Amino acid sequence: MAMVGGIVATYVRATTPIVLAQYGGQAIKLQPVLDQLMPSLLPLLFTLYAYWLIKTKGYSYGKAVIILFLTAFVLALIGVLG
Repeated sequence: MAMVGGIVATYVRATTPIVLAQYGGQAIKLQPVLDQLMPSLLPLLFTLYAYWLIKTKGYSYGKAVIILFLTAFVLALIGVLG
């Protein structure tokens, strides 16, 4: 499990450009806050989503990859992922 966690943190990239607030001309961004809580949190969530699709929903690997791609594409279109 440690190997899988290391691979996820190394190879899966997901960031968010969301700005939480503007204070005194400075923007408080969500990504640094998430990185302070737990580095590579968004890649971990995508990996757990893939695991859930495969194990719980019973989707094949190919179908799970397509669903992950479409999810990431839609989230990027609406501005949640960068």
